[in-house]
Amino acid sequence: MWNNDAVRWEVSFNTTGFSGFWVKTQATALPVAFGSISAIIKNGQLAIDWITESETNNDHFEILASQDGNSFYKIGSVLSKAKDGNSNNALPYSFSITENQARALAGLSFIGLLAIGCAGWGRRKKIISAVVLLLLSGVLFYSCAKSETDVDGSATGKLFVKIIQVDKDGTKNSSKTIQAVVQ
Repeated sequence: MWNNDAVRWEVSFNTTGFSGFWVKTQATALPVAFGSISAIIKNGQLAIDWITESETNNDHFEILASQDGNSFYKIGSVLSKAKDGNSNNALPYSFSITENQARALAGLSFIGLLAIGCAGWGRRKKIISAVVLLLLSGVLFYSCAKSETDVDGSATGKLFVKIIQVDKDGTKNSSKTIQAVVQ
């Protein structure tokens, strides 16, 4: 039965004498129960929709994509709709991204790296960090060009998506991996 005061399920049964069994429960509830998940690619845009059946202590979701289904990279995030990260009701979520948006996100990451690398260092360290950041920018821009094919799945004809749920304490749990459908 559900105990509203303790906010938990409870099981009780009668025994006689020494019963010889142990009951153990998980100290925390499962963070999110995922419902349906879909990913559709149409006109160069990836649209992902999912439902959570329940949420406990949820902070946000990270959306990851992959061409091979093994090496995933983050393409975005969505905050929890649940009040204080907790809900017993089904909640719908959606996320979409275009190739241009993916490029813009990568550009903002580069600016952040540059600012962190050069802040508060002496002249020699700033020069060294500028050279390192210049090399990293080449790698970053190369990966941005590669991301175009990753987002639309055209290089392999396949694009896999999964959603990472992140608790308020930073603990992460993954949805199942699905393949995006090209329309």
